[in-house]
Amino acid sequence: MNAQQITEIFERCFGRRYLTQLHGGAAEPLYLPATKDRRAQLYFRADYAASALHEVAHWCLAGAKRRDLVDFGYEYVPAPRSPLQQMQFYSAELRSQSLESYLAAAAGVRFTISTDNFALDGTLDANTIKQERLFARQLLGQRLATQSWLGTKAGMRAREFAAALRSARG
Repeated sequence: MNAQQITEIFERCFGRRYLTQLHGGAAEPLYLPATKDRRAQLYFRADYAASALHEVAHWCLAGAKRRDLVDFGYEYVPAPRSPLQQMQFYSAELRSQSLESYLAAAAGVRFTISTDNFALDGTLDANTIKQERLFARQLLGQRLATQSWLGTKAGMRAREFAAALRSARG
C-alpha cells in the first residue's frame, strides 16, 4: 500500500467526521488543529507510507484536547540529541511506534523502528547502541499494551483505520 492509498483511506474514515485531512509532501511532519475556516491538517514526510502511518498513529493516540493543539502539544527536539534527550524521545515515541507497527501490518507496509536521530555523524557509540536495543525491546513489550488499548473506546479510531486498511488490501 502506498501513501496515496493511505491518505484516501484516512479521508474516507475520518475526513468529514473529524474534520481532518492527511497530506504527504511535507519536509517535516506537522499537525495543525482545525480552525473555523479549515479542517485540521496532518502532514507526513514526502510520500512515505511509513511516515503517513506514523503520523496517523499519533493522531489516533491523541485525545480531543490534544487534537486542539499544534503538534498535539508536544515539543519536538530535532537531532542531534544528547543521550538524555534521545531517551526522552524513545519514551515519547513508544506508544506511537507500537501503534504504527500495528497499522503497518494492516496496510502491508514494512515497519522499521525509528530512532529519528539522523544527524549523528555516522558513528554509533556503545551507549547509542545500548539505547537503541533497549528501545527495540521496550517496543516489543509495548505490543501487548497496544493490543489491550485497541480494545478500549480510546482505541476505536485506530481499530477502524486498521480494518479499512486491511479491507483495502483485500
